[in-house]
Amino acid sequence: LQRALVDEEGLSTILCDIEARINARPLTYLSEDPKDPEVLTPYHFLTGTNFMDLPEVNPEDEEWVPRVTTTSELRKVWSYHQRLIALWWKRWKT
Repeated sequence: LQRALVDEEGLSTILCDIEARINARPLTYLSEDPKDPEVLTPYHFLTGTNFMDLPEVNPEDEEWVPRVTTTSELRKVWSYHQRLIALWWKRWKT
């Protein structure tokens, strides 16, 4: 992330995505045989499953106030975060 400018919420989002990618990686080799058992990931040990549920958002909650109010702003922020995540992923793989 080096000198990327993100607010606290953006950094939290990026770090959660990175955490999810790390915890979803297989711990064993991937088999192409559908009869083989499901490959183990860190999620299996953390949650008992390989699926990560997203938290429910309640717009009625007083603490839930979206900072981005327009579609174009949301796309811009999302695109920026995706570029930062892709940069991290590229560095992680090499």
